[in-house]
Parts: sequence; C-alpha cells; structure tokens
Amino acid sequence: MVSVGGLMIGWLTVGIAMVRGRRPSQQARTRHRNRTALLGIVLQGAGMELVFGWRRPPLGQSTLGWSLAALSVVTALAAAIFVLSAIRTLGRQWSLLPRVIDVHVLVADGPYAVVRHPIYTGLLGMLIATGLALGWSLAIPAAVVLYLAGAAVRIRIEEALLAQVFGDQYARYRARVPAILPFARRLAG
Repeated sequence: MVSVGGLMIGWLTVGIAMVRGRRPSQQARTRHRNRTALLGIVLQGAGMELVFGWRRPPLGQSTLGWSLAALSVVTALAAAIFVLSAIRTLGRQWSLLPRVIDVHVLVADGPYAVVRHPIYTGLLGMLIATGLALGWSLAIPAAVVLYLAGAAVRIRIEEALLAQVFGDQYARYRARVPAILPFARRLAG
C-alpha cells in the first residue's frame, strides 16, 4: 500500500500542476495552435489506461515486492516534481495543446536544459511508476510503446511549430538537448 500512496501523491501533484498551470493573460493572445496533437494525447492515454487497467497479482510482502514498491514511490515523486518544475518554468506559455502566444520565448533552462520535453519525460516516469506499483506485467512495456508513440506524434507537431517561430535558435537547442530521455541524443525527433 505504500507504493499506491506514493503513486497517488505523484499523480495528485501532476494533476494540480496541469490544472493550475498559468494561462496567458489577455495581452498574450495565441498566434499558432495545432489540434492534431489530440491523436498523440489519445495514444498516450491508451498507454496510461493499459498500465492502470491490466489485472495482475499484487506485489506481496516479498523482498522483490518491497523493492518494486520503493522504486515506484521514488520514481513517481521524482517524475511528479519534474512535471511540476517544467510547468512552472513554462509559466504562461504552458498549454495542453501546442501553441505559440504573442509573448512566447524559447525556454531552455530548468528541466528544459535536461530534455526538450520534460513534461513527457515526467509522465513517462509516472506511467512506469504506476506499472511497478500495481505489479510487474507485460502491460508495462506495451504501455510504454503506446505512450512513446503518442509522445512522438506530439513532439513532431510541437517541434515543427517551434522551428517555424524560433528558426536557428530552436535548431541549435534541438541539436544540444535530447527530446525525452536524458543523455539520449534522439528519441522522437
């Protein structure tokens, strides 16, 4: 039950961060928006549903069970903090769907200095933590594949928009910072 408690704290933190993420002021109008990213959101959601919905035996009281529980709590809390930090760093620029506002700036500090899409990184961590907390199964790798497919769709759309707006500045940032996995040069772009 410790793992489920830690997981709930992580998901609650992520949910609050996303809901309370700042919205643009009246002066900061949206210039570009792309709703095609909804396909990516659906794929990511299918991965989450798979990891949440797959029935499996509980972790139990074994050393392995306690180890997986501890790993899931640490992963969930670290992932939730990463998402919260990313949304705070974006401030008024944060949005569920890709968009550019009039006062948009290229953010490359905080978690954005580690990966270009830290919210996706954090949510991937939450997905894995959820799978571990609920007990290991083949649903976890399948859920990761679905989630990453959705992230790839969204990343392509977001990066095309950012390249259009920021040009060479974004190209240099993209060449320097990996997409989702720290230390990986390219995952989805």
